[in-house]
Amino acid sequence: SLLSQFREAISSFFSLPYESKLKLKRNANNSRGYFDDELTKRRRDWKECLDVGVPGSRDWSAGDDADINSCLDGRNRFPVEEECPKFREVVVRYFEECARLSNELAVLIAGALEV
Repeated sequence: SLLSQFREAISSFFSLPYESKLKLKRNANNSRGYFDDELTKRRRDWKECLDVGVPGSRDWSAGDDADINSCLDGRNRFPVEEECPKFREVVVRYFEECARLSNELAVLIAGALEV
């Protein structure tokens, strides 16, 4: 299933060597990417994260570094295919399925509210 593929892809990413993940580290110019330095109540968390979002162009087929995919919070940063095979492909399919489900739920809620 897509959900098990997504879990496997995420597990694969977070199993990469630390140096590989650091290549995707978010920065002052791009808040999308890997980070492990989040603070909660001014104390460092023990978690690792990878922020990914819908591209600025809303077109997943355009390259992540394409100018049209720049948006307020930056551009997506995915691991290279050799290090994490099919990661981007699975994450994109997961995002698309979540968007489809969100739209379906919104229609059902609107109908229930008679909007």
